[in-house]
Amino acid sequence: MELMGLQMAWPDLEVSYGVGLLWFALLHACYRTVLRFVVPGYERFPDARKWEWANRVVAMLVCVSMSICMAWYWFTKGELTWDDASSVPLFEDRCMKFMVGYLLYDLVICVFVESEITVLFLVHHIIGLVSHMLVLLTGDGIGSFYTMAVYISEGSTPFMHAAWMLNELRLQENKKSAAFWCSGLPDLLFKLTSLLLLTSFFVLRAVLSPYVAYHSIVVGLPAWTQSLNREIGVLQAGIIFTFMCINVYWFLELVKLAIKNFAGGGGGGDAPAKKDQ
Repeated sequence: MELMGLQMAWPDLEVSYGVGLLWFALLHACYRTVLRFVVPGYERFPDARKWEWANRVVAMLVCVSMSICMAWYWFTKGELTWDDASSVPLFEDRCMKFMVGYLLYDLVICVFVESEITVLFLVHHIIGLVSHMLVLLTGDGIGSFYTMAVYISEGSTPFMHAAWMLNELRLQENKKSAAFWCSGLPDLLFKLTSLLLLTSFFVLRAVLSPYVAYHSIVVGLPAWTQSLNREIGVLQAGIIFTFMCINVYWFLELVKLAIKNFAGGGGGGDAPAKKDQ
């Protein structure tokens, strides 16, 4: 197969498909069984809310796994450069196929199961898949490096899902089945988690994303032009820049939501926005 003058081979995506099926199985297990024992009042939730809870659990496991992988990768790598522009290293290859499986899973869930889906969410996932597939198709070592840099933003996502869950629990009308949730602790945990969310979102997305976009244009694009294909480089740098814009927009939305919730004494009922990757 040829694209933009490059000879490419379709990547082995059995890992991605297997990961996607694994998340579907876990989603069903959480929906049917697991959450009934750990979430007070779960049986009384509307069906759509049960699916939302299950999907949030899956999403949190994914982002925690990716955060651990990214911490290991960047602490051991030691420098902001790629090892080989002409091939995707094994660790990066596995991380990307893992994420492709989740992106496919999440698109299916959000289009066919969840009741609310935004255009921005679709754009985020679709261009993410395009970027991943370009790297895997072309063996683009530079693209895999920048993908790993973009993954750093996943470090803020666990706090978003945790804040959503705590917000749901503190707003339940009937909490008598679990004294812990009646103690006021969920409200305190929600506020602390929201502060951690804002802080991590600011550092890992609002600050880091512009730097990664800048680096991909100033350093990455010349390297793409020399080693692979300028058109591929322009497309990948454009996708990274788009992610930067999305992250900055989401951060501003979080700030507005925090001001709305906490300016009036923290009694608001809004939760953090829809999850991303």
